[in-house]
Amino acid sequence: MLRQLTAANLLSRDAEGRHVLHDLVRAYGVELVEQEKDDSLGARARLLDYLCHNADVATRFLGHTLADVAVPPAEGVVSVGLGTREEALDWFRQEEATVSSALRSMDDPRLLRIGMTLTHHWVSYYSVMGRWSEEIETKRIGLDAALRLDEPTAVMRNASALARALAETGQADEADRHVELMLGQLHRLGPMERAVTERTVGWVRGRQKRHEEALRHACRRWRSTARSATTGPRPAR
Repeated sequence: MLRQLTAANLLSRDAEGRHVLHDLVRAYGVELVEQEKDDSLGARARLLDYLCHNADVATRFLGHTLADVAVPPAEGVVSVGLGTREEALDWFRQEEATVSSALRSMDDPRLLRIGMTLTHHWVSYYSVMGRWSEEIETKRIGLDAALRLDEPTAVMRNASALARALAETGQADEADRHVELMLGQLHRLGPMERAVTERTVGWVRGRQKRHEEALRHACRRWRSTARSATTGPRPAR
């Protein structure tokens, strides 16, 4: 199909061998999508799943994973063959513009969850490359999705990553807002999640040289961890 479209001058190849659309063809495609918005959901979901699945695989070469076992791609989604760290980084670079656009078009609630997962995988790339501004912007998108889904653990994880990145870059006021957001989720979290929250808040406070607060949260983290270790199913009587 790609060869046929290229022969008809509807596609061309760039310097890296990737197929690209002429601006006029792209504009016409946008018009078609706007006319048939319901039919575009499946295509957008497949695009996000392609990016999410392959970002998960690529992230493993960078030493960051969200799950122990990779989730297989959905039907119709291509799995890219990646075998080295260099190939993984090259794939991230090639798809960066696509991800940036895709993450900003998650207006359908049915795309929020997979988009939120994609932000987690993509942040690993920005973190390895030391690109703080892109990392922060991507995690803001992930946090917004978590808040719209109203999932306390996801809110905590995204706010945690944001607070750390903001504190690392000296944006103390905004880091404080995300710390307050995390602490506001404590009553909805289990012991292990509360321990992670307290650890992050302690780290942020330490970075801000608010050492007494950092120590207080470190102690609370220890208590949450101890409580989690002793909590289990009660023996039957």
